[in-house]
Amino acid sequence: MNDRNRRIARPLIAAARRLLWACLAALPLVFGSALAHEGHDDTPASRAPTSGLAPRVAAASPDIELLAELRHDTLLIYLDRYATNEPLSGATIEVEEGANRGTAAPVGEGLYQASAPWLARPGRHALVFTVHAKDLDDLLNGTLEVLDQHDAGDRVAQSGFTTSWKAYAAAAGMLLLFAGVFMARRRRQRNHGRQT
Repeated sequence: MNDRNRRIARPLIAAARRLLWACLAALPLVFGSALAHEGHDDTPASRAPTSGLAPRVAAASPDIELLAELRHDTLLIYLDRYATNEPLSGATIEVEEGANRGTAAPVGEGLYQASAPWLARPGRHALVFTVHAKDLDDLLNGTLEVLDQHDAGDRVAQSGFTTSWKAYAAAAGMLLLFAGVFMARRRRQRNHGRQT
């Protein structure tokens, strides 16, 4: 290899080494997020823990935003101000779907709970939330989709397969990259030995 080629190749080799080390350093991040499970909960303790499989509905207006999550036959409602994301306490929330109605009781800062046994039925539920607070009145609409237990089990199996597949694909890609760099290095050492 002549001097000109060495000057060109040296920065490229150094960049490949830095890329390899960066990929190796990122490997725990890939596996860490793929292997996290139910016991790894980083949510603040002030909020109730949420399940990734619970049916949810979100609605917003210029003043407030609402997230409701169905747990068995109870609807947990998170309410906050849209502009500041500050929990909105002291409000009255009415939930209705056709003839079915319920009133949510406060259970925490910006957290409300309503008994809603009619929502436990599988299907799409068009909900209307009426929110009354001391400085606002608002009406929010949203659709809550409740799967039957068989469909929910299929989604769990699919999501677990997808997560593990992505982790294995990332690991295989890293190994191929490492093997390619190793082989190129060996080839360069052999060629260098033949020239001297």
